[in-house]
Amino acid sequence: IRKANSVMDALKSFTKIEVLDGANKYKCSSCGCKTRATKCFSLHRTPYVLQLHLKRFETQWGGHSAKISRHISFPMTLSVEEFMSKGEESTASTLTYSLYGVVVHSGHSVRSGHYLAYVKNSNGVWYEMDDDQVRSVSATTVMKQQAYMLFYIQQPAGANSPAVRPKSGSSPLLQAQMSPSA
Repeated sequence: IRKANSVMDALKSFTKIEVLDGANKYKCSSCGCKTRATKCFSLHRTPYVLQLHLKRFETQWGGHSAKISRHISFPMTLSVEEFMSKGEESTASTLTYSLYGVVVHSGHSVRSGHYLAYVKNSNGVWYEMDDDQVRSVSATTVMKQQAYMLFYIQQPAGANSPAVRPKSGSSPLLQAQMSPSA
């Protein structure tokens, strides 16, 4: 997230085509020859719950860690269609996700600090969870946070797609979030 201003920027950067050349050439497993190649990451299948970890800590010279303390914007609704493997876009039951959880780290390094969470209940109300303190907050408050982890839940499929259902044994929160009345 060092160079990204938003989650969408970070996802685009993570999934862009990378050329493997020079000292970074691809080594053929059959003949051992090094050759120029390309690689890229993509989503092949969409999960029920999409967890995004924003790498807020980086190792600096001398092995010390530093926190990247700046706001990275993130959407309430996230479409992953452009990040799907080629040919898989139309087979996914749904490609749209709704934000339901945000974890925030307060502190200056990986060795110290405090975590708190923002969680949306099945009625759409956001709560700040800070140890034994729980309070209702606005969506605007949530969107202003320096997110460390984001949790998105797959939105119900459209009329032309099979419905998304949680697996048996899923948590009650996941089942409530995914129920048609939610």
